[in-house]
Amino acid sequence: MTQTGSRNTLQWPGLVGLALLYALILVLRQHLFPAENSLVQLRPAAGLAVAALILWGRVAVWAIAAGALLAGAWLYGASANALVLLLAGVSGPLTGVCLLVRQRRFDKRLRRLADYAKLMLCTAGVGGLVAALVALFAVHAFGVAGPGRALDFVTTWWAGEALGIAMLTPLILVWRGTKQLWSEAAPWPETLALLVLSFLAGQYVFLDWFNDTSTPVGFWMFLFVTWAALRRERRGAAAVLALFTIQALWGAALQRGFGHELQVHDATLLWRYLLVLNCSGMAMACYVTEQRLKAATLLRESLALRDRALEKVQEGVALADDDRKLTYVNEAFERLTGYSRTELIGKNCSMLQGDQTNQQTAQDIREALAARRPLQCEILNYRKDGTKFWNALSITPILDTQGKLVEFFGVQRDITAEREAAQALRKSQEQLNLVLKGSNDGLWDWDPVTDTTERSDTWFRMLGHNKSEFPTNRSSWPGLVHPDDLAQVNAAMDALLAGEQDRYAMELRLKHHDGHYVSVLSRGYIQRDEAGKPTRVCGTTTNLTEQKEKEAKLSLAAAVFLQSREGITMTDAKRNIIMVNKAFTEITGYAEAEVLGKNPRVLSSGRQDAAYYQAMWESINTTGHWEGEIWNRRKDGTLYCEWLAISAMRDPKTGRA
Repeated sequence: MTQTGSRNTLQWPGLVGLALLYALILVLRQHLFPAENSLVQLRPAAGLAVAALILWGRVAVWAIAAGALLAGAWLYGASANALVLLLAGVSGPLTGVCLLVRQRRFDKRLRRLADYAKLMLCTAGVGGLVAALVALFAVHAFGVAGPGRALDFVTTWWAGEALGIAMLTPLILVWRGTKQLWSEAAPWPETLALLVLSFLAGQYVFLDWFNDTSTPVGFWMFLFVTWAALRRERRGAAAVLALFTIQALWGAALQRGFGHELQVHDATLLWRYLLVLNCSGMAMACYVTEQRLKAATLLRESLALRDRALEKVQEGVALADDDRKLTYVNEAFERLTGYSRTELIGKNCSMLQGDQTNQQTAQDIREALAARRPLQCEILNYRKDGTKFWNALSITPILDTQGKLVEFFGVQRDITAEREAAQALRKSQEQLNLVLKGSNDGLWDWDPVTDTTERSDTWFRMLGHNKSEFPTNRSSWPGLVHPDDLAQVNAAMDALLAGEQDRYAMELRLKHHDGHYVSVLSRGYIQRDEAGKPTRVCGTTTNLTEQKEKEAKLSLAAAVFLQSREGITMTDAKRNIIMVNKAFTEITGYAEAEVLGKNPRVLSSGRQDAAYYQAMWESINTTGHWEGEIWNRRKDGTLYCEWLAISAMRDPKTGRA
């Protein structure tokens, strides 16, 4: 069993008080309603035990046990009856509460109908039955006076446990910790009227006050219970139900009223009536509480949603009265200005202006407010901490149907970043122009709508054309692009215009002013409007003449390397082979793949000693080259003599091989 009341641990004075109260209830019940008379099936001590275990956990078991022993000793002396009271009084409530606390989402404040149903099923239903069975077993085990028929004994005991729990446990749970008997929803005059009228009705029905007839009027109690449940919910219903239960039992004991009439007809009728009255009343009260809480939760969620919609607007929203004093600001306005809502309400927005605020703009705002006309402007304002920000301000006067001003509705947006971005864009454009002036790339920009092209000065210098005389439309392309490349250029441009692609990059040849063709790399990108229509094609032209010359030299060197009739080997700085030519394969018998990554020593014949190779590498490291006659071994094992020349290639910057 979990400790349901861990935050309110019961100390020893409380334990003593609980034990004495439990014993007192047992003694009073036995004196007022002796069990052997079967006047009514009622065991209110079970209700106290269940409530104590729910509120304080297993520590309350010791107080219940002590109270049961104390009452048993008082009533029966040192006899087995005291042990029966102890075992039954502890086992039933403990079993029921152990089962109850294992139920998911059980709320001991009984704020849902499901909580009350779990309470009654677990404690009154299961716990009461366990108490009755334990009592029956103890009676037989200790040789106490026979209980008669076992079924009647168990039924009677369980009925008393169930009614005691239904009567007392909810009352304790819902009233514990209450400091005020009335609330705003049900003020004290109504609460007082409910209690007084309920008391008088109970006296009339159960104790025959002003009632000389025998007409059954027990159903009247349900009206007062409904009133209590609807208006005072759980606490009101529990109080009225406890009042009616006490009055009914007292009237039955005095053989008066509606309770006594039920007893006369059937000994179980009063028990059934009180159980139904208590269960239905508390169930109704718990349901009303549950629905009220759901409605309150829904209302809170709706209000929170509305507040989020108003408060989380990104722009600062402010309302001002006819005197231009603020009556409302949202969270964004607070964040924008740095002032809290309490600091802003009742003040004029001119408090945000400062030394560098444009006074003409401030005057325009005042004139617009005085004339009750809308206004949009940009103004420099100051936050609470003194930092400046640019504010895009929109003010709209709200007028009623008679044209009278209701309020000014203002929206403010921080545009400091936008103004800084515009300034940065202007700066970047200036920097771009400087970069283009110092770059070897030519910039061009073609407008497909007007069929005009703009080109940078670098582009014209690259091709030697005169900027003022060169045509700007697409019809000039055939005279500029090499005939073999023109189809490729037109296809790429048509694909851009058709939307098949948004950029291209290609190598082509453009005609220089003196007649020769210049190899270039052309890159282009297309821009479109919101409807997808092409509005601009721009790009760069890079001169590839120098690159092409280097590529030609590299191609020539590669051809010489591959086609040389002398075997050539290249190694890295660690002397691992990285390339060989065809002649090497023919001389050594090794394919390129067989020697890549290996040291040239794989060809060693073994005829030269270590001193020979050491002298060779010292020469290479000192002079950068070596040549001489050397014996090597082919792949098939045959030896051959070769003239070997080795040259070291060094990094011109670091000097490393």
